[in-house]
Amino acid sequence: MRNLVSIAVKLLAIAMVGSVSQLASLSAEGTLQWEYRVLTKAQILDLGKKDLATGLNKLGDDGWELAAFDAAYIFKRPKVERELPAVAKLRLKIAETDVEQQSERVQWSKRMVKKGFIAENQLKEEQRLLRELEIVLEEVRAEVKSLQPEPKKMEYVPKEQK
Repeated sequence: MRNLVSIAVKLLAIAMVGSVSQLASLSAEGTLQWEYRVLTKAQILDLGKKDLATGLNKLGDDGWELAAFDAAYIFKRPKVERELPAVAKLRLKIAETDVEQQSERVQWSKRMVKKGFIAENQLKEEQRLLRELEIVLEEVRAEVKSLQPEPKKMEYVPKEQK
């Protein structure tokens, strides 16, 4: 029973962090902010190496959706890049902590199985949960790694007067 409660709490924490990333796309007024990109057919063909479908699929993989078509293709996507790195780094910290905690739990379960206090199948369940958390950790690491680096802030340094 305690094991089910701890799993439920962990899944709830993961769900809450996932919802934070969705909330990041909302502005202060509560409406979505969009960024737009206008491309010609030639630009999409260049992107897809002379294949329109491939170019459109690449744009879709980057989160762009076709909003309108007139003389050019107009794409839009939610503007979340400002807060996304912070949310992804938070998710990474949580995932690392979960894996560390679960690995300690597996070590404890191994000791308890040797002493005969818990069943072997409970140890297997702890190990299965550890593998799942490790998979989540690798996915979050890949997400953080794929983020664009934050632009360096330029500081104004006045020239010394001679």
